[in-house]
Amino acid sequence: MFKLYNVIEEIVVEKIRELAESDNEFNWNEKNILDSAAIALNQLPVKYIVTRKGEAYVKLEFLKIQYKVDIITEIIQAMEKVKKNP
Repeated sequence: MFKLYNVIEEIVVEKIRELAESDNEFNWNEKNILDSAAIALNQLPVKYIVTRKGEAYVKLEFLKIQYKVDIITEIIQAMEKVKKNP
């Protein structure tokens, strides 16, 4: 069975969870994590795939330095917005 899937969503949520673990100043519950993800994802281009082969291609693209910086920049800005207004 095929499924349409946004790989960037997985990358963003995973990175937010990683960053939230090291932030002891804020309550990073599931809602705050997903709010941050929604804000960041609305600013980032989507990368939809259908097959596992496609997923591997997009994840390789994520390894490019500039793309990684863009994603992390949006994530940090989103997390700061949620901290200011949970």
